[in-house]
Amino acid sequence: MTKDEATQERIKELLDYKNGNLYWKTSRKNWIKSGQLAGSISSNGYINIRVDNKMYKAHRVIFMYHHGFYPEMVDHINGIKTDNRIENLRACTRSQNLQNRHNLDETRNTYKKNGKFGVTLTINKKQLHLGYFATQEKASLVAKEARKQYFGEFA
Repeated sequence: MTKDEATQERIKELLDYKNGNLYWKTSRKNWIKSGQLAGSISSNGYINIRVDNKMYKAHRVIFMYHHGFYPEMVDHINGIKTDNRIENLRACTRSQNLQNRHNLDETRNTYKKNGKFGVTLTINKKQLHLGYFATQEKASLVAKEARKQYFGEFA
């Protein structure tokens, strides 16, 4: 946390949390009313909230609200950017967050070369080659199992 980021105390002073949403506790300016849903969906699909003239992603504010700190990254476990229920949020590293991508198809971590299907994973910024396979299905299965082994709950 940098010194100009909103603290847990400040967030709880301004906002209430209920079922994955934040609501303003008091009216602010001319357009924000007490009890009004805080934030709006940005062009990248995340909900943004302005607190003390600084823009925050709602999932980071909700994490701070409950845990008292800002982790390196906050991951949506189910992959839905607007599902900010605290039970759907977890602290993670950038690498872990990149592993939890639900919108990828079965070709993830695979490639085709000379009629065979290869599998590679990047672990700690290093490429790990897991072999070549006769079918895309077999390569995808090997990749999926390797992700489980190396990335656990983030696979």
